[in-house]
Amino acid sequence: MQNSANAHRNSFDNSRRELSHTSSRNIIERQLNSTRSSSRLSIKLKVTVYSKDGCHLCERVLTELEKLNDPKLFEVVIRDITTNPELYERYSQLIPVVAVDDQVKLAGSALANPSTLTQTLRNTVRK
Repeated sequence: MQNSANAHRNSFDNSRRELSHTSSRNIIERQLNSTRSSSRLSIKLKVTVYSKDGCHLCERVLTELEKLNDPKLFEVVIRDITTNPELYERYSQLIPVVAVDDQVKLAGSALANPSTLTQTLRNTVRK
């Protein structure tokens, strides 16, 4: 009985997470479309993730972006800081770092909560 209850709870949690990502993607898309309509420009955000191999939090951020991404909404660019000494010096103690349209929005442990990334993208689209 305990295993059945846990399986049901896990299934419910996964469904709720998927619904949350779908809702977030829909909200971001509506806000971006509204901005496009009012400005009559084709707006597509560029989201840059500064990362390096072996960074587990970086992998989580990329997974969250993958769940939210729709090619019409934003383009994800991954920059490996180990390939550029200047980037390494600037971001090695801060990764992951997320920049939207070349402006750093989030870094490090602020990204541990997936909703922080979603909220930041929503707020960026609203402006």
